[in-house]
Amino acid sequence: MKRVLSLDVGDKRIGVAVSDKLNLTAQGLETISRITDKKAIDSIKRNIKNYDIKTLVVGMPLRTNSAGSIKRNYQFDKIKKFVKKLRSEIEIPIVFQDERYTTKESKRVLSEANLYNRGKTKHLKDKIAAQLILQIYLDKL
Repeated sequence: MKRVLSLDVGDKRIGVAVSDKLNLTAQGLETISRITDKKAIDSIKRNIKNYDIKTLVVGMPLRTNSAGSIKRNYQFDKIKKFVKKLRSEIEIPIVFQDERYTTKESKRVLSEANLYNRGKTKHLKDKIAAQLILQIYLDKL
């Protein structure tokens, strides 16, 4: 069975997670430094090949306003632009997953493990956020 890969796309880093072969659980894989989009996309393509990926899940930043309506986050358009570049480089389906609260949850996980330190654990936070995004997607399947 082919796997699913997920991305938590940020301006400086991209958290990456991969599913198990049965597509039941998500594991954090790595954090890619987003020095250039080309280098980041090459790393993503390498993961797609190495893990026999069938679907790519990208976290989309949404927010809930005070009235309870779901709105686009300020990062929304930046991520759409990156995904457009990515689509031109890969041939597998890309789906979007609501990523609300995943960064907050990843900070909580690190804090509970006594690992949260803003300067030293940013890469872990991004990888955990990608794992949470993927697990939400897998649970819906």
